[in-house]
Amino acid sequence: MQSGTPRYELSERQIANIPRLLAEGKMCISGWCQDELVFYGWLQFKYRQLIGSTLVSLPQGSAFIYRCFTREEYRGNKIYPAALCYAEHWLAEHGHHTVFIDHVADNTASQRAILAVGMQPIGQYRLIKILDWRWARYGDDLRRGWGVYTPNAGHHLA
Repeated sequence: MQSGTPRYELSERQIANIPRLLAEGKMCISGWCQDELVFYGWLQFKYRQLIGSTLVSLPQGSAFIYRCFTREEYRGNKIYPAALCYAEHWLAEHGHHTVFIDHVADNTASQRAILAVGMQPIGQYRLIKILDWRWARYGDDLRRGWGVYTPNAGHHLA
């Protein structure tokens, strides 16, 4: 596995949480090959949870794509950029013209996919654990943020 590539295989607990996440207004996008889940990602329209209970509110008409995962044996087939492109178009059609995404800085595969769909870098941040609070998840990886304004969702994969 490539350095910086997160492992987001779904556990039984995560699968059990899916109805709750959907009830909270989050949406899941997925890609399938026959009857096998090969890609998934989440869409959020109200806020981005950074660490523990630290939330960043999203402006009206914007969305955040997060926690995307492509199964290892399907990587390299442009599934992730195709899913991002689809998500951008769908979001624009539903009034979400500003789209944000972030990734761990050394995840170059994600960076290439994000660039392929026309997103531009908007900054970077680092999450750190200040005190040993139970709700704080350690996250000292540098993360890069990306954004795109899609008034007509005119991005296409090269």
